[in-house]
Amino acid sequence: MRQISRDQVSSTPIYYLPHHSVIKLDSVTTKIRVVFDASAKTTSNISLNDVLMDGPILQNDLFSVLLRFRRHTTAFIGDLTKMYRQILIHPEHQNLQRIVWRENPQDEVKYYNLQTLTYGEKPASFLATRCLKQIAIENIHEYPTECDIINKDMYMDDILTGASDSTDLIKIRENLSNILLKYGFEIRKFQSNDVNFLNTISATSDTQYLITDDSSTKTLGVCWIPSLDIFRYKGQDLEFKTDQATKRSILSFIAKIFDPLSLLGPILIRAKLLMQNLWLLQLEWDEPIPNDLYTQWLNFKTDLLDIQSLQVPRCVLVAKPRNIQIHAFSDASEKSYGCAIYLRSIDEQDCIKCNLLCAKSRVAPLKSISLPRLELCGALLMSRLLSKCLSILDLPINEIYLWTDSTIVLSWIAGQPRMWKLLLVIGCRRSTR
Repeated sequence: MRQISRDQVSSTPIYYLPHHSVIKLDSVTTKIRVVFDASAKTTSNISLNDVLMDGPILQNDLFSVLLRFRRHTTAFIGDLTKMYRQILIHPEHQNLQRIVWRENPQDEVKYYNLQTLTYGEKPASFLATRCLKQIAIENIHEYPTECDIINKDMYMDDILTGASDSTDLIKIRENLSNILLKYGFEIRKFQSNDVNFLNTISATSDTQYLITDDSSTKTLGVCWIPSLDIFRYKGQDLEFKTDQATKRSILSFIAKIFDPLSLLGPILIRAKLLMQNLWLLQLEWDEPIPNDLYTQWLNFKTDLLDIQSLQVPRCVLVAKPRNIQIHAFSDASEKSYGCAIYLRSIDEQDCIKCNLLCAKSRVAPLKSISLPRLELCGALLMSRLLSKCLSILDLPINEIYLWTDSTIVLSWIAGQPRMWKLLLVIGCRRSTR
């Protein structure tokens, strides 16, 4: 930032950014962060964000990045240090990022213009990811693999990628670091399941760019233990308050359970069904729930503590597979329906590995629907999820199998659409795409 005089005449508009600190004690590198509020209204009742546009989304969503992360035998994660602070704002626009500051209450207030991209402004994420996109465009011919990683394996400033062996992984890390460093971006906070990869970093970099003392790390909100190469859920991180349960408190608690790949679907569906029952009762947000539902809620929270014993392998493939199969399953009950997708791989020694890739579940609508139609909804959900996975994985899939135990659904899908009602026609056509 650049100090300026308050009385300095400006031909461009001026906007003062309110700011405050946020303390995050579990952060490895930055325990105190400054947050700027570009949505604060001025005397004209207009904020900076009101007159800015946010821009399109250029990166893959979180689900896609995590799914691709599970393909690799060896993998590493890292993030760009102070990504926003490496991107300069045009001097004509810096007056719109003005702040006031003093070291202590006795000092005179000083005025500064922020010269770099500021988190809290509507287009900040677009501008940052557009810079990364431009880096990939300029280097795609010389470094096609690394630029593909920039385009597909990054979520904001986080990198989640991998390779088939240590040699390729180290080469990717070196090339990726050199490419980004040319533009002022430095990768730090490396973690990997590969010991050789970590040794090469510790021999050439400062310790602040390597994390090896923690047994686990959060990557895009998911707990990954590199030494065991597994995903693990931490039930103790949730606040189990004994206060009287209300619709508001229950919904708030459920929203804290982060499960982007829906690997906890069979567990969380209980909470979704409980929430549906609360809506049926038409309770107020802060009204105590009935005793029978309260008992169900306490049992769910108690059982949820057991998820910390659940371990999910990060890598879903064998090393150097010669055959890869996808097996997708769908099923339904009167209360809910869902699907699960498994990846089955075989190597040259005929060793087989089969792992859950992702899943999806839905609560049945309040309107009464027959079980066969719910089974069809499950099949439709399965086909949509499968289509998305195929577009994300970029793997040579040899065989695809879709399974359902409903013979009625199978006959609907195999039959002529003109024989069925509109709902069935739409479901069958989408399921067969």
